[in-house]
Amino acid sequence: MSIPFLAFGLYFVGWEIYYKEFGSFFVVGILLTLVGGILLAGGIQKRNEDIPQAKCYFHADRDPVEVCYHCGKPLCEECLNKLEDHTYCAECNKEILEERTFVSQIPYKSKTIAILLCFFLWPLGLHRFYLGYSASGILYLITTFFAVILFISTLFYFLTPVIFFFEAVAAIIDLFKIACGKRKDIYGRKLI
Repeated sequence: MSIPFLAFGLYFVGWEIYYKEFGSFFVVGILLTLVGGILLAGGIQKRNEDIPQAKCYFHADRDPVEVCYHCGKPLCEECLNKLEDHTYCAECNKEILEERTFVSQIPYKSKTIAILLCFFLWPLGLHRFYLGYSASGILYLITTFFAVILFISTLFYFLTPVIFFFEAVAAIIDLFKIACGKRKDIYGRKLI
């Protein structure tokens, strides 16, 4: 709370000193700096005994050992759920396991199909839709649509090759990423 007071106060004081105008901004700056300093000093003087110590979220009589990686709740030794390298509470652990079960039921995407879609139908962005990246697939579609509209309107027809060039460069990068195994599906799984 005190940092904004100090920051604005010092800003106003510095402004007035720089422009050699010791007017109302200088007074406001001095007051804000004093208020910020008082607030900061009051916050520093607070003793540790005055601050309530955190207890386990699920057991109010136990001291926490760790906190949940997902939600930040303090956890005692009994409430810890280790999953890979992180500690989770029971609620978050259940949620994460349900999400992983859902993702594992979705079939893996084929690298061959993604390469073929990228090579032959790159202006439509179908390879992006296939991998689950709908937003960038829609961007491909909109860009192609506007390029065709610009080509049809004889006023800006010269922009169409420029648009298609940049779209083709993006598709070639996608093609190499898919072929090298760097591009994954929306769930972070490698293509098979």
